[in-house]
Amino acid sequence: MISRIKYLINSGEAGINWMAIGPLIFFFVLLITIFVVTAMRSKEMDAYDANLPLEDGEIEESNY
Repeated sequence: MISRIKYLINSGEAGINWMAIGPLIFFFVLLITIFVVTAMRSKEMDAYDANLPLEDGEIEESNY
């Protein structure tokens, strides 16, 4: 893995291959953000979302 990173940084005439590193950094930032947001959800929100398609009638809005 380290050799691949070194190859990406040293390849090309300009030195750093931003066309490869930019999307890689964006992907990992997005992945970590999704993980953190999912981990921070409360159990009440999960239970509310889990029962949405099963409830009949109107759904009561509540503030979390």
